Amino acid sequence: MGKYLRVLFALTLLAGLSSSSPAHAAWTQYQSSPADAFNRSDLSPEYDIIQVDLAVSDTAPSEYWFFLDFSRPLTATRFADATQSWAGILLDINLDGKDDYVISTPLTAYDKNFIQKARFDDRTSGTPVLSDKCAAQTWTNLDKQATWIGFSIPKNCLPFGSTLGIQGYSDQNGNETGNFDYAPNTYWNANLSGGVIAGPWNSTSTVVTGQLPSVNL
Repeated sequence: MGKYLRVLFALTLLAGLSSSSPAHAAWTQYQSSPADAFNRSDLSPEYDIIQVDLAVSDTAPSEYWFFLDFSRPLTATRFADATQSWAGILLDINLDGKDDYVISTPLTAYDKNFIQKARFDDRTSGTPVLSDKCAAQTWTNLDKQATWIGFSIPKNCLPFGSTLGIQGYSDQNGNETGNFDYAPNTYWNANLSGGVIAGPWNSTSTVVTGQLPSVNL
């Protein structure tokens, strides 16, 4: 799905979707990484990441939104199966080329376009440790056959500087060493203070509330 439709689907991050009046949304920032230039020979197309995106919406200006863009539409249990498959966003805060924090898919299946809690790991010690430092969330839109997974974290939960290293990761089998993908090939340094992109997805749009995704209670 395109950048424009992501605004419509991700609006459930707001608390006030109970109103029957139309909702309005626009990107205030949107940046895309370089395209993935290498795939392993054993990589299944369903786990192939094309690129990652960083976005800020005027509906949730206090959050960073990240998107993993895949070559194939998502399914509910692609990252919730017996093989410990997972996908996520690797964050390099100090720009040393190593992941400091990871936002990743939960063990539970995605449901339509409902938002759910994402896993958040602190890797600053070298060993992944589940952390509640950032209230991470994730979503996609199975009804619209979305080819992306969205993640969000508050802007104030980590000591962000002006630049953030970002890389996407997908693994078909967490218990084995093969069939995984990084995108892009090295960390992409995104400018957190810029990145406004012109285009139809960046224009204010009117959306019927009934078309928006729902908060899973």
